[in-house]
Amino acid sequence: MKGSLLRFFATNASIEQFVACGLEDIGSQLEFQRLVKEHTYGGDGSTEILTSTSSRSSDGVKPSRKALKHMSSMDAKIYKAKRRAVQERTVNKWPGNNIPIFRKNEKALKELQIFVDELAETCTYSPAGFGRQGIRKHILDTLTERRRRIHKGHDFEKGDGRKKNKELEWMTSENENSSDTSAEGVQGDGHKKNKELELTRENENSKDMDEGAQQDGRKTNEELELTKENEKSCDSMDEGTQEQKDGQGKPGKHSLTKESASVILAVTYNAISSKFITRQQLVSGSKTLKLKMKTSLAKEEYLVPVATALIKQGFIKLSSAEVTRENVLKLKSF
Repeated sequence: MKGSLLRFFATNASIEQFVACGLEDIGSQLEFQRLVKEHTYGGDGSTEILTSTSSRSSDGVKPSRKALKHMSSMDAKIYKAKRRAVQERTVNKWPGNNIPIFRKNEKALKELQIFVDELAETCTYSPAGFGRQGIRKHILDTLTERRRRIHKGHDFEKGDGRKKNKELEWMTSENENSSDTSAEGVQGDGHKKNKELELTRENENSKDMDEGAQQDGRKTNEELELTKENEKSCDSMDEGTQEQKDGQGKPGKHSLTKESASVILAVTYNAISSKFITRQQLVSGSKTLKLKMKTSLAKEEYLVPVATALIKQGFIKLSSAEVTRENVLKLKSF
C-alpha cells in the first residue's frame, strides 16, 4: 500500500476494512493510527490525523480548505472561532500601521514566541490540527495581510470605517426617533387647536355659502331683468318695423314664442332643429348681435332674444305670420 493511501486508510477506514487487514481489536486499530501519526507528522502530540497529505498544507500547521470540508460542522465552527480569536488578539497587540518585522530580529521573535505561548492556552484545537505552530502561522499571516494593505494605501490609524458608519447610522436613527416622539407630542398638543380651526373654517364656509347664494340670487334677478329689457326692446323694434312695412302678411306686435325662435335659429345655423345648436353658439351669436346678456344664462333663455335680434338686424325675414322653415328667409349669412 502506498504511503499516501496508508495515511488515508488510517484516517478514513471502516471497522470492516481494519478487520480485513488483520487489525481485529480496537487496541490494534488505535495503535496503527498512532504509528502512522508519529511517522507522518513527527510525533507532535498536538496534531491529529484528519485527512490525506493532499488536503493538508505543506507545513502541517493549519488545515487547508479541503481539510475543512472533511471536518464535521461542529469541528469546523470551533476551529474558525479559535482562529478568529487569534486574529483579534494579534490586531490588539500590534494595532495601527507599525507592523513588526521578525526576520533577523531576535527581540521581535522572542516577543512573538511569548505571545504564541499565551494564545496556546486557549486557542489550540487538536481535532483540527491547530496547535502552537498553527497559531504562530496565523499570527504571521494576519500581520502580513495588514502590511500588504498598508502598502496599498490603507491607514489603520483612522480605524475601521464600517464601524464609524454603523455608529453614524445608530446616531441618525436615535435622532429620528427622538424627533418623531417630539413631533407626536406637538401633534397631541395641537390636536385640539386643529379641531377648533376646523370648526371655525366650517362656520366661515357656511357663511360664505350663504353670501354666495344671495349673490347668485341677485345675479339671476339681474339676468332676468336684462332679458326682459331685451325682449321689450326687440318688441318695440318689431312694432316700429311693422308700421313701416306695406302691411303684407308678416308678424306684428306679437312677440316670438320659444317654438318660433327655435325654428328661426335652426334655419339660421343650418341645423335640423334647435337641439343641435349648442349653448356656446348662442352665446357667440348674442355677442355678434351686441346683445347685453349674461353668459351664465341657460340655453333656452337665449332663443327668443337672439331670434328677435336676427329679424331686427336684417339677417332673417319672415314671409308670413306663421313661422315655419319655409317661411323663414335668410337675407344674409350669420
